[in-house]
Amino acid sequence: MRLLKILVLILFTTNVYAQTKDIAVDFCNQLSRENWTAAYNMMDSRAMAGVNSEVLRTAWNKITQQYGKWEQLGEIREMGRQGLFEQVQVTNIFERNSLVMNIVVTPERKITGFTIAKVLSKVLLRAGEVIDTVQAIDGTVLYGTLQQPAAAAKGPVVLIIAGSGPVDRNGDVGLMEAAFQHSYMQLADGLAANGIASLRFDKRAIGESAATKKSLTQLSLDDYVSDAADWVRYLRNSGKYSSVIIAGHSEGSLIGMAVAALQPYDAFISISGAGEPLTEVVTAQVSKLISPESALKAKGIFAELKYGQTPATVSPELQSILNPATYAYWRSSFHYVPCELIGHLTMPVLIINGTKDTQVPPEQATYLHDCLPGSKLLLIKDMVHPLKDAAMIGVNQKEALPLHVDLIPAMVAFIRQQP
Repeated sequence: MRLLKILVLILFTTNVYAQTKDIAVDFCNQLSRENWTAAYNMMDSRAMAGVNSEVLRTAWNKITQQYGKWEQLGEIREMGRQGLFEQVQVTNIFERNSLVMNIVVTPERKITGFTIAKVLSKVLLRAGEVIDTVQAIDGTVLYGTLQQPAAAAKGPVVLIIAGSGPVDRNGDVGLMEAAFQHSYMQLADGLAANGIASLRFDKRAIGESAATKKSLTQLSLDDYVSDAADWVRYLRNSGKYSSVIIAGHSEGSLIGMAVAALQPYDAFISISGAGEPLTEVVTAQVSKLISPESALKAKGIFAELKYGQTPATVSPELQSILNPATYAYWRSSFHYVPCELIGHLTMPVLIINGTKDTQVPPEQATYLHDCLPGSKLLLIKDMVHPLKDAAMIGVNQKEALPLHVDLIPAMVAFIRQQP
């Protein structure tokens, strides 16, 4: 009898996973066939407020514009249960890139969310670029692009640290509008044109650094800080550069400040970095983009996580930022207070923010500057969070806009002032 019960349990579990896997695959197939209504009918309408068949069509068209025609499905991985939900990663192969989509399925066999977890692309090197790697403490191999200026003289190198989410080394992510693409690549180009080397890298679990030794549910800010410190150590130990400077964008600003406690470097540039803790910034964003009521819910969940509790429930509209896969990240974030971190920096510091940045408003840069009176502050008129000029953004922009014209000169002037 006991053997029969075990066999029934195994069969039931296998069947549940098969159903979850089949649902995720069918959803991707419906999208690839442009069956928008069928795809929408597979979704949990309660959790996907504001989503309809037209939204799915628009989102899919943006993907194909950026990555080319859909070709076929690739690897399908069952990620197991996160709370009440099952997760499946489905690789969709497009003409130019492969996208790994994370699809979340409810106990009622409805899709409650889907995101682009990774972009698997063949990195095309341009003149002056080489691929570099470092091995993190846990054995994860991290990949980056080192861009050297034409001049052979020994000079500074800038480590560019990306912002939060699945942003790759070039500053690109999933459904990003064409106008906002390539920010970090453009940073590297602008620095190289002024004789300054740079290294930009895929954070662990992103792009070529996708094969992280830790599970996605275990990743924390501690890992990102340690990884960035490994890159600084690598650049310093190479003996090729006169100094190592960190330029951190958004979350990368926080990471860059925290690196100083692990590995010394020579100067720091914060670009669109917050002065308040991450949870405060995110709560403000939720209040503005969703509702004040949702912001209060988020604040309550953050409080639970801070004091070691596991939230019993998370309202549907917050699932994308607050779910069991993100809890380790948020718990680690409480140890990193930007005002305290920057207050301990002894190297030269430049703080840059755009006046039209709605994700990290310029008030955050002013707050950060006040935490370190000796720092330099620059507010760039009309610059938005992806570092482009708001005045240049047009309707249905087909190509990436250049960086705001004032950004590179300000960075170059600051870097050249360093010994």
